Amino acid sequence: MPIYGPRYLSAAPLDSHLYERIGEGAQFEVFRDIDSENSVVYKRVKLENFSSIRKDRQSHLRTIEVEIRALCTDEVRSHPNIVHIQEWAYDYPNWVQETPIPVLVIEEAMYSLRDLLEEKPWRRHQDHLTLDTRYQLCLDVAAGLECLRKCEIIHGDIKPDNILIFSQPNSQIPLIAKLCDFGLSLVLEDSYTLSFASYQSTPRWKPPETITARNKTEYMFSAESLFKCDAYSYGLAALSILAFDGVSPIAKDESGTAVDEEIILDRALRLIQDLSFLRGSDEKLMMMLCRRICSNFLNLDPGDRILVSPEMIACGDNEEYFNWKSNHARIMNRSTGPKGASPRRQSYLYWRRLHEQISSDVLFGMAICYATTQGHRSKDKIVQLSRAAASPGAPSPVAQSLFPLIYDALCKSSVPNNSSIFQEMIFNATRTGSLATASGVAMIGMPCYEQAKDLFRKAGGYNKEKMYHEKQTIDLFPTRSQEVDIIDERGNTMLHIATIMGRLDNVRDLLAKQPQLINRQNLDGETSVYKACLAGNHQLTQFLVNAGASPSITETKFGLSCLHWLFNFEPRSIPPIAELLVKNGALIDARVTLIREHGNRKHIPFEHFPFHWPYGTPLHWACNIGSVPAAEALLNLGAHIDAADAPEDVRSHTPLALAMYRADPTMVSLLADHGADPNLADTKGFTPLHMLAGDALLVNRNINFSKPFFRWCSHGSYERNMEETRKCLTLIRDHGADLDSRCKEDRTALIDAIVSHDAAAVLALLEAGADANITSSTYFINGRLPLHLWVAQDRDALTYSTTSIEILDTLINHTTTCTAMDRDGNTVLHAAAWNSGNLQSACEVIRYLLLRPELLAEINTRNNRGETALLRAVQARTSDIEGLCDLIGVFKEHGADITARDNENCDILWFISKNDLIGDLKCREFMENYLSNFDVESHRERLNNSRQTTTGKTALMNLADITYEECVKLCIALKADVNAMTLRGPWSAVDFALNQGETIRHRFLKRWALKQMGGVPLKSEEPGQFFWDQGLYTDSQNSSSQNENFRHLYFAAPRVLRVLLRAGGIRGGGIVESARQLDRNLLEISKYDWFVPERQPYYKIWEDFYALDSENPSDVASGVDYSRL
Repeated sequence: MPIYGPRYLSAAPLDSHLYERIGEGAQFEVFRDIDSENSVVYKRVKLENFSSIRKDRQSHLRTIEVEIRALCTDEVRSHPNIVHIQEWAYDYPNWVQETPIPVLVIEEAMYSLRDLLEEKPWRRHQDHLTLDTRYQLCLDVAAGLECLRKCEIIHGDIKPDNILIFSQPNSQIPLIAKLCDFGLSLVLEDSYTLSFASYQSTPRWKPPETITARNKTEYMFSAESLFKCDAYSYGLAALSILAFDGVSPIAKDESGTAVDEEIILDRALRLIQDLSFLRGSDEKLMMMLCRRICSNFLNLDPGDRILVSPEMIACGDNEEYFNWKSNHARIMNRSTGPKGASPRRQSYLYWRRLHEQISSDVLFGMAICYATTQGHRSKDKIVQLSRAAASPGAPSPVAQSLFPLIYDALCKSSVPNNSSIFQEMIFNATRTGSLATASGVAMIGMPCYEQAKDLFRKAGGYNKEKMYHEKQTIDLFPTRSQEVDIIDERGNTMLHIATIMGRLDNVRDLLAKQPQLINRQNLDGETSVYKACLAGNHQLTQFLVNAGASPSITETKFGLSCLHWLFNFEPRSIPPIAELLVKNGALIDARVTLIREHGNRKHIPFEHFPFHWPYGTPLHWACNIGSVPAAEALLNLGAHIDAADAPEDVRSHTPLALAMYRADPTMVSLLADHGADPNLADTKGFTPLHMLAGDALLVNRNINFSKPFFRWCSHGSYERNMEETRKCLTLIRDHGADLDSRCKEDRTALIDAIVSHDAAAVLALLEAGADANITSSTYFINGRLPLHLWVAQDRDALTYSTTSIEILDTLINHTTTCTAMDRDGNTVLHAAAWNSGNLQSACEVIRYLLLRPELLAEINTRNNRGETALLRAVQARTSDIEGLCDLIGVFKEHGADITARDNENCDILWFISKNDLIGDLKCREFMENYLSNFDVESHRERLNNSRQTTTGKTALMNLADITYEECVKLCIALKADVNAMTLRGPWSAVDFALNQGETIRHRFLKRWALKQMGGVPLKSEEPGQFFWDQGLYTDSQNSSSQNENFRHLYFAAPRVLRVLLRAGGIRGGGIVESARQLDRNLLEISKYDWFVPERQPYYKIWEDFYALDSENPSDVASGVDYSRL
């Protein structure tokens, strides 16, 4: 969802005195921040709706779900006549954390339309409510509803209460209306569950077909009929704006009955005579508007109503209409609505929908997220989530198509044992048009694959209208055979619909009656022959082209042509269809139009998220999808084999580059044999070979999966991936590819393969003859050899984690000088030791490297900073102390110098004392084990000498700074110097302990003070467990480990200070830099009379801090009094 959130209101809930309750509706309560200058209001789901939250929490999120789904798209968020949602949040009423209530934060209006229309003298805009203004408000509402309809959203509750009024700097149009309150909205993507009963509007604003007493079979229902329900409610609202002053034209005693439009019109016309705001010719315009509204929107039969748009209430050459239209266009062009999230983020945000139950798409999205961020570490979760997403019930077609391959890549058990299950999954996915099933078919074999594809074609193929027309269109031809020009909401004629349904006889009859429909385009620019290609129907395509249909006409949004869908036909019919289309005018190299939104490329949408269609020519499509028959047919007809898919883009690719990225040897062979240039580079210098080796960043218009996940989904097991990659490399090398070509960033394909963790590509490149002694000037390569880069890789981040040592051995054998250094003087051992992401992997690699005599001799070699490989290892900021000890043990076992110091005199003790992740007790245990390697008499000297020369900071100061109490006690027991001073300041260990403690205490103190102000008194000594669950360490409610760590630090800090003071510690020359950058809110709160130290939490525990503050209560620089803090 491209909106921001959640924000947590636990520190200042909406029920506190900081907010004012300004109204409520059926689903929401509305609040406003008293002091904030932000023009927003907070809409909280009403508390009574959460009375049974523990039983079924998701069902109570329906209200906020539909509102977010309605308001989150960029089209809706940028529309001037729909209220803008800024973010969403969780509120904690009555300070009860277990029941967080969803909150929407939206822009604040002056008042609702109903309030505006009521006769209240304090309304400062009351004088502006002329007929012109009322008419323009009607146009505003119509424009908002038109936008919702285009986004396939039914509002569901149109009435003056749900229309907000805002001012705008325009003397002719001073007010603007915006739709709000989407709590009863419906989304057309849920069409299979919809009926007239789904439209639950407010009584007296409800269309007659939704009234329970009227049988729903009285009118023919389709999902689009619900837009006609919105049209009826709009008609009533428009009349209410014009003549009824916010009241419904339907009387209270008529609620629940159907009122004829003539009766409603008569009431409106009788009211006109008494309206005081009408001037001159206004009465004539008012009568015209009322008649038009009643005739267009208030018919009892929904089939006779017209869908809402501003044009439907335009009155001839009326000046006010053109003023409104000009102003509306100007606002739309400014795009004043808030921008959505970037496309890079939208994919992940999409998975966070609020469903009544977790959908299969969400589960598969979670699997992709784990694969992208965790790799092999979470392979069990990836398999489990993918299996759940592909399981029967409501499976994800993409998950069904990919799960067999993911299983093959990550599980040890063999695929044939599950072949029948996998075949069923792939069959079902293929029936829905999944593009990812071909690899699974190649892996397990599937004789009924073409049968599944044929079923997909018969169901309408890739035509998006097929679901909408499947139920209702099938009966239209016998009953309405004369109405050959019927048009649906997408602008489709009956010829389009008959083509989608594969009705050749009906197509023939329709063209016989109206041959001019042959090239008629719908609203997307699609002709009937284009629809036939989307369906993959070769018979209809041949008939339409022979009947005069032009295959040269492209759809209007992306410029897609009939030939782009060539892959969708049966393989045997592809050559004749391609020849027929080209012969009759189809451009063989027609290229997809590159569209940008907010500076980013917009992908061509595809219902099988997260896949999307590529850019380029029909040949690019065939290569990207893997359709050899389509690619061969296009090449035989003269397709440009080295065409760029998007020449205006900095990273445009040839068909061969896309085939190499997919590691598709069959397609690579076809293209290479037809003369594709294997060394043709894009504007960044990337050749097809780089495409094979690199990750998704090289093809940022294609699927943005991580490289490991993409390889699992493309080939399955390592053996299959290795075989396909090796074939591709052999083919392209034999056709003249330069294996060591460099891109403009000075990287070869081998370096790219290592950086993108592609194990198979690294091994295949080395086998094919790529130079392993080549390096790069790129800043992050920094003169390192491929060997340096590989040993630094996290084993679990590789495409296949079991290949680490195999490829390491191959790299060593292909590297001339294994003892070479990078520009910082780091050896291969330094590079391997820096693998802090996976210390077990680093241990395995270093143990293997030290088996080589030439590398063993380099074990104590220092880099430019004076660090040995061992010192590099202990700098890893990791919580895996066991792994770190194992790594040090490997070095020590092979003769590493454990007393080594770098150029700044920092040793193992100094670096380990800065690690705030390993924990106090484990750090003490590590220090004791380390010191046990030396005489007891030397322990004090080693601790005091563990001191950085440039700052003078000791290991003890580091430990005081991270509040490691047991470690500080150990240092004091060993007689470490507690009063050593830094070179700047000077500062002592006491100063560092005081600095860290004050930072922790003030963070807690602010939250405590806000709670006190909110009216919930807490005893000074018993703030309770509640505080530790409120995200004191961060603003995230899910950071339980960080919050637990904060709790430990909160109580450890005063103990550390006390230990240092009792050991004779003294303060240095001042406050440590940045120690007192306090929150201004806390400084203001400290001025209250009740905010005194004795009443603050855990006063006795923090007594030493208060005592030290009282000695020096003022900050000279700021003049702030800290004695109360």
